[in-house]
Amino acid sequence: MVGNALRKARRDFMFRYGLRLRQMEHWLVARLAMVLLSLLRLLPPDSALNFADRAARRVGPLVGRHRVAVNNLRLAYPQKSDAEIEAIARDMWGNMARLAAEYIFLDALFDFDPDAAKPGRVEVRGIDHFVAIAGEEKPHILFTGHLGNFELLPVAAATFGMNITALFRPPNNPYLADYIHSTRRSSMGALLPSA
Repeated sequence: MVGNALRKARRDFMFRYGLRLRQMEHWLVARLAMVLLSLLRLLPPDSALNFADRAARRVGPLVGRHRVAVNNLRLAYPQKSDAEIEAIARDMWGNMARLAAEYIFLDALFDFDPDAAKPGRVEVRGIDHFVAIAGEEKPHILFTGHLGNFELLPVAAATFGMNITALFRPPNNPYLADYIHSTRRSSMGALLPSA
C-alpha cells in the first residue's frame, strides 16, 4: 500500500517536473531560433539563405531526428547507397533551413509585380486564374505541392487581393508556433491551424 502511494507520488512528481522541463526547453529553443533568425535578417536575403543552408547541412546530422530521416530514406530507397542516403538527408536539412529563413524575407523574396517591365525573382503563371477567383463571391479551395517554398501560394493570393485563409500545421513548440503564426499572418491573410 505504501509502495503504491510512493510510486504514484513519484509518477506525479515526474509528470509535473517533466512538463516544466519540456516547457523550458521549448522556450529556450524558440528564443535561440528567434535570435538566429534576427541575426540572419541583418544579411542580404541570398546571403542569409545560403548561410542557413550551409549551417543546417553541418548541424542537422548531429540532431537525433537525422537518424530517423536516414532510416526512413533507407526504407523508401533500398537501392540507394549509404552515401546517397546521407546526401539526401543533408539536402533535407539545407532545404528546411532555407524554408525557415525565407519566412523572415517573404516581403523581399515575393517581388512579383504584374506591371513591372522585367521579371523579378518570383514568376507567377496562371494570373488569369487568380484574377477570376478574386472576382467571384463563392469560396474556392486551392492546393499546392510541398515543392520549393509552398508558402508562396497564400502570399501570391493575398497579393492579388484574394480573401484567403491558409491551413497550416503549427510546430510542436508553442513559442515557435506563436512566432511563425504572427510572421505568416502579416503576409498571408488569415491562418487556420490544421491540428
